[in-house]
Amino acid sequence: MKWNSKLYDSNQHFVSQYGESLLEFLPDNTEQSILDLGCGTGDLTAQIFEQYPNTIGIDSSLEMIERAQSKYPKIKFLNISAYEMDFFDKFDVVFSNAVFHWILDQNKLHYNIYNSLHKNGILICEFGANKNIDKIFNAYNKSIKKYNQKINISFYFPEIINHKKLLEQHGFKIKEIYDFDRPTVLPNGRLGLREWVLQFFSSDINKYNSIIKEDILQNMETILRNELFKQENWVADYRRIRVIAKK
Repeated sequence: MKWNSKLYDSNQHFVSQYGESLLEFLPDNTEQSILDLGCGTGDLTAQIFEQYPNTIGIDSSLEMIERAQSKYPKIKFLNISAYEMDFFDKFDVVFSNAVFHWILDQNKLHYNIYNSLHKNGILICEFGANKNIDKIFNAYNKSIKKYNQKINISFYFPEIINHKKLLEQHGFKIKEIYDFDRPTVLPNGRLGLREWVLQFFSSDINKYNSIIKEDILQNMETILRNELFKQENWVADYRRIRVIAKK
């Protein structure tokens, strides 16, 4: 997945905005050390840093990290993936918003997170739950079938029972875990759905030429209009899972 940091900031800023509700789970002690895993362009990291100066952000995308560093030069950002991070007993909190569903090796992810935390450290995260973007995903899949293609994108959208088992297998004690619907208005009115697809499905849709790409986007808009187009805006069928767990 190649991220366009400028497009992300201009069209997908709702990602960090929705993540703001996670901040209430951060500890009262502002001296604690915090890792923002998958920090993107740094907007949530900056909000955390205002109260918790021992905060750093990491992301697998160099473009995202460079933009985050240019926006927030006082904060330490590192171009490291969740698979590569090798912190040991370093953080009081690992915080992550809208990231885990992109990471397919969840065992490696949680192994690294567990090792990075101090004893009694906390994992605070939110990501896509079971049936997240089902309607959008199915419309895309249907739209590319006319070209005898299959979707080549994988996500981790777990059921609660399965993710709970995963956490426990890696030694975490679960404080809270729940899922919920979060219908999300996409920016830019009638362009919202196609801009979302061009960003988040870029690894698949960019293999088509411009004519086929436009046909796919128009087909999706036709399929989804009755269900997801409301009051001149596209509303994505998001579902989220939220986890608070202790080492």
